[in-house]
Amino acid sequence: MFGIFKKKKKVVTKIGDVFCVDFRNGIKGHFQYVANDFTQLNSSVIRAFNTLYPIDQEIPIEEIVNDDIAFYSHAILKFGVDEGAWSKIGNTNETGEKAIDRVTFLQRTYNTANVRHFDDWWWAWHINEEMEYKPESELKLRDSVELGSVMTYTDIVFRLFSGYYPFTNPVFSFLRRTPRPEYTSYIEYEQDGKIYYLRYKGNELDKCVYANDGKIEVLDKEEAISRNIKIAGKDFSDTNWEYRNFLTRKQWDKACSDVKYFESGSTINDSVGSHPSLKDRLYDFLNNS
Repeated sequence: MFGIFKKKKKVVTKIGDVFCVDFRNGIKGHFQYVANDFTQLNSSVIRAFNTLYPIDQEIPIEEIVNDDIAFYSHAILKFGVDEGAWSKIGNTNETGEKAIDRVTFLQRTYNTANVRHFDDWWWAWHINEEMEYKPESELKLRDSVELGSVMTYTDIVFRLFSGYYPFTNPVFSFLRRTPRPEYTSYIEYEQDGKIYYLRYKGNELDKCVYANDGKIEVLDKEEAISRNIKIAGKDFSDTNWEYRNFLTRKQWDKACSDVKYFESGSTINDSVGSHPSLKDRLYDFLNNS
């Protein structure tokens, strides 16, 4: 579909299967198919593991599935297999069944005419159980909460590598997104009519770039705070970034190399090109992170 991954032969999947994601940069990650959720379109549920490995390192299945969990997600495994985004490497009966039963999934919309909708209430459920309408204040106290939408294979690959989903959703106002410590994120941000370009190393701001008196200024976090750039005092996870805020490495480099992009008052969407598609973001982190 996107021409990024090499297509693989079709395989039959079953609960317990472990999959490998080759990021095409010398690194790989893993996840496991652990359940089907009849509450959410009977889609497959996966648990993704935290550790990333060198591509040529052999890891026993038992070691993979006993790793810390990075996240849970609903997925359509067939699409990822067909497009070569991941490949099946084994199967085990150890699926962390007790842990998955404690995960709460959330969804904003649900077809019903009998419930009034509020911005801070969500449909919440455990796999294969009925949805219940719950306030955000209650959900914040639960140990394990995940967005319950069925994710595309590109979303899953992106999160496995970076630590977060890079799209717009109101759930991220309280389900905070925290990048992997080694991942670099590039952000466009506007404050008081001025455009800033932000680079985060993991969860912390690394550089802030903007135009000042006809030249490009590059500030570290402390310098940006001293100049009253409000966003500089916050971690990446403190902001509910929208899809339009995320830049690729190429967009960052291009925008920060020419002051005219700042002086024109244009946003990155006008001056550099359209905001990155998921294909572009995938290509960017696979080759430039």
